[in-house]
Amino acid sequence: MKKLIKTIVAALVCLAVIIFALNVYTDVFGGAGTNVEMTVPKGATGGEIVDMLKARGVIEYPFVFKIYAAFSGMDSQYKSGDFAVNTGNSYKELLDILTGESNSVVNKVKITIPEGFETDMIAAAMEQAGICSADEFLKAASTTDYDFDFLDDIDNKSDRKYVLEGYLFPTTYTFNKNTPASEVVYGMLTIFEQVISKYDIDNIDETVILASVIEREALGDVDRRTVSSVFHNRLNGKGGLTKLQSCATVQYILGERKSVLSEADTKIDSPYNTYLYEGLPVGPIANPGEESIAAAINPEDTDYLYFGVNKSGKHTFSVNYEEHLRATQ
Repeated sequence: MKKLIKTIVAALVCLAVIIFALNVYTDVFGGAGTNVEMTVPKGATGGEIVDMLKARGVIEYPFVFKIYAAFSGMDSQYKSGDFAVNTGNSYKELLDILTGESNSVVNKVKITIPEGFETDMIAAAMEQAGICSADEFLKAASTTDYDFDFLDDIDNKSDRKYVLEGYLFPTTYTFNKNTPASEVVYGMLTIFEQVISKYDIDNIDETVILASVIEREALGDVDRRTVSSVFHNRLNGKGGLTKLQSCATVQYILGERKSVLSEADTKIDSPYNTYLYEGLPVGPIANPGEESIAAAINPEDTDYLYFGVNKSGKHTFSVNYEEHLRATQ
């Protein structure tokens, strides 16, 4: 009886090995398949590209593909761009495509994300452009399940509205229509990484939070660093002030750009409310551009503690509340 069981087990193991070998053979040498469009962002590593192939159903065995690419000497020659591949392509065909020039023939969509756009605004713009649905984009922007070191600081921040708010870098992108939302978010995070790597930052997350507030409060490049100085002075407790009291943080809670906040608005109990709580809000309130990130890192050296819009539509900065009232009355 034991011999029979051993014989059956051995036969099953052999069968499993044969099936696996056949599957690997088909994966390596290809067969019939369907067309797949994919975008490889600039700076994507070989491992990340292989993961994209697996996620899109183009290959079945990533580790086998990596070994094949390494032995072929092509694992360091991948190109960025839009590519048309096929689930039936052999490994050699895939490597030839991904190390060559962009061969995509689908309609590409160019989209510009303005500085200061919030995540739900970006989602709506993506859907309108036909790139991905707003719901899928918001879902993809609600997880840190992407391979970037800078995301480690924001893990488990479940009290944020969108966990990747602030990290979806605003610039002009070109995507294929109907691109998976996770690939769109990945591409935006890749650009953010390229920008943030230029700076020596102790705490990236705190910098992005402050930069997002500056982005929403400043009137452009003319006063970003001055606005930053006011917030830095308050964060440092200058003049006994420890609350940012940023209208933009309350507007983020409200979901609308109210020109004048009511007293009730400033008393909304939310970790984003900088009228109610000291220090930075719990997370970014928008997606800042590089100029606001730079301003957060390098504020102007001032004693200002207040700013407000004057009659000419520009900001007036003040060192005390009396001056502030006179300037903005």
